[in-house]
Amino acid sequence: MASVGVEATNVSYAGLGGSLQTELLHLQDVEDVLAMAEELASQHRAWQLQKQALLAGWQAKRAQTDEAGKALEAWLAPIGPLVAQRCAAAAKAIAESAKSAEAQQAVEEKSRRWQQAALEEAQRHRFSLARQRLEREKREFQLAQEEYHRQSEAKIRQERCRLERLRELSEARRAKRDNERSRLLATLEEERDRRLPHRKLAWAQTEETGLAPKRPEPIDEEERGYSDESFESAGSYEKDFEEESEVSSQPASSQSPASPEALGETSSSLASSAISESSIVSARPPRSAAPGSRRVQLPVTESATSRSEPSVAESIPESWEGGMSTFAVWHGPKAEGVAH
Repeated sequence: MASVGVEATNVSYAGLGGSLQTELLHLQDVEDVLAMAEELASQHRAWQLQKQALLAGWQAKRAQTDEAGKALEAWLAPIGPLVAQRCAAAAKAIAESAKSAEAQQAVEEKSRRWQQAALEEAQRHRFSLARQRLEREKREFQLAQEEYHRQSEAKIRQERCRLERLRELSEARRAKRDNERSRLLATLEEERDRRLPHRKLAWAQTEETGLAPKRPEPIDEEERGYSDESFESAGSYEKDFEEESEVSSQPASSQSPASPEALGETSSSLASSAISESSIVSARPPRSAAPGSRRVQLPVTESATSRSEPSVAESIPESWEGGMSTFAVWHGPKAEGVAH
């Protein structure tokens, strides 16, 4: 391989020399020729260095290969005598076994009997261990089953006691809730009855007594809160109250135990409805009467809630009497400021 590299280098040098001669014929400047010669010399030195490096690497690889071959030969050298020795020993053993075939057969028969006896003993020992383990697991299973029955019976008793306590607590809460609801409904009815004369009085008062305040400026119906949509939604409270009454009237078996939070929410909702009902004052100013309608003059009476208010007498169209109670219930808080 080194000789091939040298020959290739010589061929390249020859080609380079021919091209250099051709270039020298065309060049007239001496400096260009000198620069080209220096470049060629530097390339020649670089090629020489590469060639020396390649030769050194090849020589090192060849030395390593020679060392590896010698080591392999040294490792394989003792194998031949060992193989021959083993072959001789095997041949000798075969000859001896052929000479004593009957003795060898007797030895094999005795060895077979010993192996059979050892196997039977091992099987008996294994069966004994398995039987003992099975009996032990059976006793443990019986103990675990008895313990499980005891624990399950104890848990059943505890759960029965807990359910009994929960049932008693639920009944007590339900009774308390029913009492609270009855009390709140009674308070609501009482407050409604107490406010009824005041509502009638507010619509029956007129301006002839001279004690009524100045009539306020007309305000848009939507700003006061009584538009057509509000009249249409007036029955939602009664519907919710009926649904709540149906739920409360269901049997105790169909209701889940009420929690203190649920009872508190129910009481607070009933109380808020009672307060809102008790604070209603129907004070909607009368509209202009339709042609052909007549006004009804109601007697002016003094109630407990209107003693501190000025006496105002106003006429009410007869066509309004049907829906004023419902309107006063639902739109009283918005119209309260207009009345007072």
